Amino acid sequence: MAKILSSFRRINPYIKYFDVSMSDGLQSIPKKYTLSEKKTILHNIINTYKPTSLEIGSIISPRVVPQMKHSYELYKYANDFYNPIENIENKNINNNKMQNKCKFYLSVPPTKYYLNNAKSLNIRNISIMSSISNDYQEKYFNQSIQKTKEIIKETLKIPNTFDNVKLYVSCITNCPIKGKQDNDHIINQLYEYLHIDGITEVCLTDTSGNIRYSDFKHIIDYLGIDMNYKLDKLSLHLHYNDEKKYYTTDKIIEYALYNNIYKFDVSSFEYMYFGNGNINIDAKTFNNNLTYDRLYEGIYNLSFNYL
Repeated sequence: MAKILSSFRRINPYIKYFDVSMSDGLQSIPKKYTLSEKKTILHNIINTYKPTSLEIGSIISPRVVPQMKHSYELYKYANDFYNPIENIENKNINNNKMQNKCKFYLSVPPTKYYLNNAKSLNIRNISIMSSISNDYQEKYFNQSIQKTKEIIKETLKIPNTFDNVKLYVSCITNCPIKGKQDNDHIINQLYEYLHIDGITEVCLTDTSGNIRYSDFKHIIDYLGIDMNYKLDKLSLHLHYNDEKKYYTTDKIIEYALYNNIYKFDVSSFEYMYFGNGNINIDAKTFNNNLTYDRLYEGIYNLSFNYL
């Protein structure tokens, strides 16, 4: 596997992999891993897949999502092991660690309490969840998307509060609660998110796993033309299922690359098991995580090469 991945990266050096195995992946699996087991999973992911970034868990209370217990301890361990401060000047540092240098993120619920907690813990890279759907945001975070925006803006108004802030925008283009979302509404919401100072990445999240290529193309075209905004700030969190979904996923990946969108969320865990943690929606609504192998396959299946 390592040789295959190395060869793929030489051919496609622009692809950026944001690993969500230890956040989105673990929280959807019934088993609760110990800190020691999570360290083993972490090393396996880094050494096998060498992701650009890795979301190592969440600072949400373990009472809400038990699978996220020990996330902050794991975040500190990962940075101490792979990204120690002395790397810059220490000539004797393990070359393998330097080659595997990865940005570690923690997911932070979009509330004042948790964002202030992230600041006090000196977490440098965070991800925040927002949405296109007001119903979705109110159900799972007890606040409107407008309130979420206000809290994020207030938190980020002081420069350098965090090094990197990734914003997940869920319900592109369907909401598990309210169904299909209007494309123009999606575009307007994304425009607002993209212009919030301090946000370094906006991730289009296919929450229900049934985004249509035509809708995706429409959204990207309008963001790129009407709003004249750099699309390389965008990333994608996709799912897939049957052969039809395979084809749709490939088309979306293809059009993303054509528009200089090179960042993809990937997981080493393929299947999603809902009904656990903080989300309790009919599992039939969802499809599988986009794995490394599935992303590689999709890129190799492109009818032409945009890279």
